[in-house]
Amino acid sequence: MKFEFKCLLPFEEQAIPNFMGEASMYTPSVVKYFESIEVAVQHVADHNGFITDDDSSFAFKVKSIRLLK
Repeated sequence: MKFEFKCLLPFEEQAIPNFMGEASMYTPSVVKYFESIEVAVQHVADHNGFITDDDSSFAFKVKSIRLLK
């Protein structure tokens, strides 16, 4: 399954456009594949709440995980 990890919660994303423009331009996200949401959550927990991109050049504290279809 494909999951998107973000550093903002949905209500935070809605508030940002009023303050600093289009939220998607400033909202880091990483897409990774895991067997289930439980495995994805465990991966984040095992890394102290952080996730990195594929080349490990960027990391952020995860606040939300969403299944992508």
